[in-house]
Amino acid sequence: MDKLSRDIGKVGLIASLVVVVVLFIRYIIFRSVFGGWAKSDIGLCFGFLVQGITLIVVAIPEGLPLAVVIALSFSVMKMQKD
Repeated sequence: MDKLSRDIGKVGLIASLVVVVVLFIRYIIFRSVFGGWAKSDIGLCFGFLVQGITLIVVAIPEGLPLAVVIALSFSVMKMQKD
């Protein structure tokens, strides 16, 4: 169960990093094609980081009940065999 919860945490972290990187790349491409840079864009970039952090905070607690259910189901199957 510890391994499964660690794996869920790693997947959440990787997904968060991918989302933040994709948002930054999309923003850089958009700004380079359609116009220059502005000081107000700092808030938008900060918003990208907040979205990544939010994804981590949401993904990890959502995955822990799943880990418990999977662990309990394996335990029940093992008890049935015994």
